[in-house]
Amino acid sequence: MTPLVIGMDFRTAPVAIRERAALRAEEIPERLRRFRSLFPAGECVILSTCNRTEAYLAGPEVCAEAGRIAALLFEADDPSAGCDAARWQVRRGERAVEHLFAVASGLDSMVVGETEVLGQVRQALAIAVAAGTAASALRPLFQRAIRTAGRVHAETGICRGRVSVSSLAVELAETLFRDLSERTVMVVGAGETAERVLKSLVERGVRAVFVFNRSPGRVGSLVRRIGGRALPLDAIEERLPEADIVLCSTSAPHPVIRAGAVRRAAERRRDRPLLLIDLAVPRDIEPEAGEAPNVRLHDLDGLRRIAAVNLAGRRQVVQHAWRIVRDGVAETLDAPSVSRAREKPDDRARRRSRPCVARKGGWGVDAERGRCAILFVPPGTTCPEAGAVMARVDAAAARRFPGVERRWAFTSAMIRERLRARGTPVASPGEALAVLSRDGFHRVAVTPLHLVAGREYGELEQAVAERGAASGGGARLTLGTAMLSRAADVRRVLEAALSSLPEAPGPEEAVILAAHGSPLPRGAADFASAAALARSVDRRLLLGVGIGSPDIRAVVRECVASGFRGAWLLPFMVWAGHTARQAVAGDGACSWKAGLERNGVGCRPLLRGLGTLDETVSIWLDQAAALLECGRGPWAGE
Repeated sequence: MTPLVIGMDFRTAPVAIRERAALRAEEIPERLRRFRSLFPAGECVILSTCNRTEAYLAGPEVCAEAGRIAALLFEADDPSAGCDAARWQVRRGERAVEHLFAVASGLDSMVVGETEVLGQVRQALAIAVAAGTAASALRPLFQRAIRTAGRVHAETGICRGRVSVSSLAVELAETLFRDLSERTVMVVGAGETAERVLKSLVERGVRAVFVFNRSPGRVGSLVRRIGGRALPLDAIEERLPEADIVLCSTSAPHPVIRAGAVRRAAERRRDRPLLLIDLAVPRDIEPEAGEAPNVRLHDLDGLRRIAAVNLAGRRQVVQHAWRIVRDGVAETLDAPSVSRAREKPDDRARRRSRPCVARKGGWGVDAERGRCAILFVPPGTTCPEAGAVMARVDAAAARRFPGVERRWAFTSAMIRERLRARGTPVASPGEALAVLSRDGFHRVAVTPLHLVAGREYGELEQAVAERGAASGGGARLTLGTAMLSRAADVRRVLEAALSSLPEAPGPEEAVILAAHGSPLPRGAADFASAAALARSVDRRLLLGVGIGSPDIRAVVRECVASGFRGAWLLPFMVWAGHTARQAVAGDGACSWKAGLERNGVGCRPLLRGLGTLDETVSIWLDQAAALLECGRGPWAGE
């Protein structure tokens, strides 16, 4: 029988969607009974964790019914659940088998190498066997996946170090409170995740730990074994003002900490920070709690950045693990195979280690014959200028790269939500890469349209790293750099901005480029270098930033010292959107225009983003060409 898996995970859906599809362990048998009543000859195993909800299926009558089965098992046809079809991925045959093996081994987890999921896979199989929905097809398949996962853990060391959600949560707490030993911590829940959190806290010397749970017996046993003080769940609000850190991991179907309780606790704490970490799906803490003063709220999606950073240092171990997984998949699909048995060991090793082959998620084509794509990733905006710019870039790319697929994604989550509300949704980088993978594109030139490596560029790096890890090193994902990190391109865009003026500036007239700036070290350094380079391009060319240095005061001083009485004022931004109209050229007292005019420098604003310049488009396409060329070799992570 050809297996099939349908599901959503942390890559295809945010936690706000995943929690609506999540099933508690006690709900699964009833869903399996629904399945068996409609597909008596079919097989089904449901795996529902904090990061995924999936159904593994087998049987001749289920292969053409994926959508119907999703609606049956996960109520995906309910519009109020927000579980639209785009969130669900379907894998069939070999892709489904490899996905199961990767999941069981911890290679498809948010925290690559975590071991909790293997226990969850075992439990899912046991529930299905008890319900009579895992038999001759899925039962041996799951057993092989579990054995392969055991090999991965034993032979690679992938599960060493901080490779669990609980350890990442404690690591996050340490970034805000360097010394946890003097902090008061609340742990809500008494399950496996809560137990691991408690152990990590005690190991770091935390003495004041309160553990809350509905079951006095379970929480009492937990604190006797590890430490802490057991308290009933209804004491949370009373104790909340005392806590510096709150970590939640319950299986409750509704929030156990309300936003109102957090606001009242924040008022009593005054200026002391409160860190809330929600590890549950569905979430234990109301999202609005993060809006209270001096409160930081992180859910599972917020831990992904730390997970990506930790993964970067374990690339070789991950590749070794993937080789074991692919061996297990090959043995499962082909055994007993006479041709495979007759292979010489050297031939088998070469076949299994070919870097240009990766079966996971649709990347499975040879590199030399495979399909390639460009993923253009701008910061995102709703300004009208952007649509025309993107259309120009897309058309120019079509002419320059015939036969290469072109896709778009926005890094700004806020902009994506606004566009979704308007009925014109745009994918995030992670979503776009997942769709490209599913569509069979194995060489992707991820071309950022960002000026500097700021926060959103960092999130793009994270998405590419996660997708690369999910492909097992076989996907050729090449990520470009932000424009201002390349000195030659900085000069090109500065010269283009200067030459784009409707008329040449006079001898007493400056050309001022006003940028957002960046609070991050990489971005701030790039802006500072670009500002220094601007004066070497033309003494009249001045670049300033709203955040960082040189700021508007430095630009004004330079204008006065150089005798400039007037200036062309241009936004040094990809798009001339709201910030350009208000903060740069607006009439408000805090705008660049007002600040310059108060100091005797007359302004001629030119509201046009850098994306409108032909040279900028050429810079982006040149980088895409370089990335496509780079993508012919092994992926950069190998």
